[in-house]
Amino acid sequence: MQSHRIPLVFCWNYTGLEGLVINSLRGLQKHLKIPGIITSTQYIAMDSMIFRRASWIGALTRASHKHHSKTYGGKVIYIPPSISVEDKVKYVRRERPPEKIRILFVSRDLTIPRKNFPTLINALKRLDPKYLERMELVLVGARAEKYWGQLERLRSRGLRIYLTGYVPRDLMPRIYRGTDLLIHIPLYEELGYVVLEAMAHGLAVIASNIPTLRDMVLHSP
Repeated sequence: MQSHRIPLVFCWNYTGLEGLVINSLRGLQKHLKIPGIITSTQYIAMDSMIFRRASWIGALTRASHKHHSKTYGGKVIYIPPSISVEDKVKYVRRERPPEKIRILFVSRDLTIPRKNFPTLINALKRLDPKYLERMELVLVGARAEKYWGQLERLRSRGLRIYLTGYVPRDLMPRIYRGTDLLIHIPLYEELGYVVLEAMAHGLAVIASNIPTLRDMVLHSP
């Protein structure tokens, strides 16, 4: 069978099979842990087959570049994220009271442990009501009902909360244009499209201090 060369492929995983298994066990809901391990194993096997046939491997994070260079050497090249700190984004004033800052949190499912949504709730609980009254929280994701009691307590202290449920990717630009700040604090993330998308729409970002997101979010520029 003829094996065709692939000119260029992209990668962003930086943990290998062992790391993916650990993150599946730690970061997925109970009913998804075993399927997550199976899927991770399949991904690693497919990646290895494709990477061996590739002329060049484009690593989209420094962590991924370091990890894959150990196996594939000089054909791994680092391609930085496409959002530059020098980009000038025109800020459009929202049609709402200007004294409120609208905060965005995005997850396909808000109960996914690795997305770390409870940490945001706990942080908001510790804020003085005078700060909560100046904020609005937009939650994009399914199964917000699990946190209904905690969200209602935050509402009673002055925080306005909007629940959108799951939103398809093609409709997310409308959400980004209506918010000011993205909070993305996962325990583990291979790439983090939501951060790139939010920055492309001019949002400020608060993110976890993990390898992938350190490539995208510069501290206090």
